[in-house]
Amino acid sequence: MKPDAAKTPLIHSVKNGLRIIRLFTLDRPEIGITEISQALDLPKSTVHRLVLELQQEGYLDKCADSSRYKLGLSLLTLSGVIITHMEIIREAKPVLEELTRKLGEASHIAILEDMEIIYLHKIDPPQPVPLLSSIGRSNPAVRTSAGKCILAYQSKHLVRKIYENSIRAYSADGLPDWNRFLSELKAITDQGYAVAIDQLHIGATSIGAPVKDYTGQVIAAVSVVGPTDRIPADRIPLIAEAISKAAAVVSEKLGYYD
Repeated sequence: MKPDAAKTPLIHSVKNGLRIIRLFTLDRPEIGITEISQALDLPKSTVHRLVLELQQEGYLDKCADSSRYKLGLSLLTLSGVIITHMEIIREAKPVLEELTRKLGEASHIAILEDMEIIYLHKIDPPQPVPLLSSIGRSNPAVRTSAGKCILAYQSKHLVRKIYENSIRAYSADGLPDWNRFLSELKAITDQGYAVAIDQLHIGATSIGAPVKDYTGQVIAAVSVVGPTDRIPADRIPLIAEAISKAAAVVSEKLGYYD
């Protein structure tokens, strides 16, 4: 049997599960097994199995007064994540545009997703330099200024997990040992920004500053990335100050007040 053949039933199950969820609308908030079976041209036994699995995961709930089903709260949680991300992008975009105009380098807004950084938005300068960053791209959190900036404000347990997973998934080349990494994170909280030089790829320097929500929790980071020859060591404090101010503006737009 070919390797992909073994995955086919699972792929079909996932696809059909998503098709079931998409049947629910404002005009049709509750649906029964028979109705789902007819709408998707699937056997009732298959629909019943998929509905039970979706119910167990919280994506569907059984109506108390009938045998019909409605959308569960797990979807509400996911929608909340999407709305939050859209809000971050909306508030950050004009700030990033101004930051790129001022510094002449690519600027980003990024969040931590598992052990990686995900770039929600990016503004390129008029003459962009090919770098390993783009909207939707993920990079190791421990090797980026945005990632280290967010990690500096997380629990030691979570940081250790991400640090060890990153070494297993990628490599330890160029990474400091655990104690030095903790010291680096402590320095980030003290100075208010993070720097990564030649850590993601040779010849690139990135500087990041934390973004906080209305609760004071660090939920994202603003970062600027450019060629190391355009961001020499003596320029880093001045650039970091501009990035920190931009991150503070985004934080304020998200409801944070110091």
